[in-house]
This record gives sequence, structure tokens and C-alpha cells, in this order.
Amino acid sequence: MTEFSTVEKIHDDYKKHIDLKYRGNPIEFTFGFEQNKIFKIPMDIVLKDEELSKKVKNNSSILRFIKYGGKKILFGGDLEKAGWDWLAKNDKDFIDTMQNGLDFLIAPHHGHKSGFPTSLFDLTNKIEISILSKASESEKEDTDVSFQYTQYSKGIYYTNLNDNKTYFADGTLTTRSNGNIYLKISKDGDIKIFTEKASSNHSKL
Repeated sequence: MTEFSTVEKIHDDYKKHIDLKYRGNPIEFTFGFEQNKIFKIPMDIVLKDEELSKKVKNNSSILRFIKYGGKKILFGGDLEKAGWDWLAKNDKDFIDTMQNGLDFLIAPHHGHKSGFPTSLFDLTNKIEISILSKASESEKEDTDVSFQYTQYSKGIYYTNLNDNKTYFADGTLTTRSNGNIYLKISKDGDIKIFTEKASSNHSKL
């Protein structure tokens, strides 16, 4: 089993169940994806690198990239800024894949500022939309949602399941404001987005 740094306290159950299962043997699945890749920083580098080792648990995240119906989605895990910087500089497959464009980003680390992926956006430029999952940790440093996601997202139309009306999100969708978020992508690339509720600052059409 991969050993974590002793600098950062990590619960034994995390090391036993999460590290061995997900870092050692990532779950593989196929649903007819055109592309299905994972990206991760080698554990020995995470432990030795001065910046990466400050947040071992987060920077050991495994990222999942899928392409379906021509649409490209990246799940950012809990990766911190230093992790994004490392991948964007050292992982050729990650660089090449991201330079081919990205439609949706499931934002890393709940959208917190400490995980904002400037290096990723330098490769992809603007994307269709960012989806943020926001935990209730506003009292902790760097845990508020980064406004920067809106600057890098084109915006998109979605249907609010509560009133079946169409809304426009100018930058992001968040689980805090929109509840559960669903992407429906057909094989020919037609996409529909549904949310459990509408955000108060999104325009109803």
C-alpha cells in the first residue's frame, strides 16, 4: 500500500480503504465512451515535492476525463493549485488532451479558491460551463467558492425541474444554488441540462 507523509495526519481508515482501493487499482468502467482516461500525479512525486506534499490527500486525487457524443467532461477531484500546475507542466497526455478542448468541468475541491485550476484554463481557454459542488465550510480559509470560474465559463441554458422553465447560467452551476445537477448527452452530441432548482441570480426565459 502506498505510504502517506507523516507530516499531515490522515485517518488509518482512509489509508486502508481509500488509498489501496483507488490509488492502487482505480475502478474501471465503460458506458460507450469515446474516450475514458484517468490522470494522477505519481505518489512518490506527491510525497517528495515541496508544494504537492503540503496537501497530500488532495494532490493524490485521481482525475477522470470522459468524452461522449463529442462532449468532453473532466472531473477535477480535490486537486489543489500545485497539482494542476504539475500536471500542466509534466503530463504530456494531460496537456495534449486538454489542449483539444473541454466542454464541462466538475470543479475541483468544491470550487474552493485553493483548487482553482488556472493552469488548466491556460490549456483549454474558455469552456462551456463549470459545475461546482460546494461544501459548507465557509468558516475555513480558502473554502469560499472562487468567482474566477464565471470568468472562464461561457454559460449555458438549463431546465429547472421545479417549474419546468428554462434559465440561463452566465458562468457556473452549483449544488448549493441549484441542488442536484443532471447532464443528458445523446450519442450525436445533443445536450440537455436539468437542475433540481434555479439559482436566484440566473435569468428565466
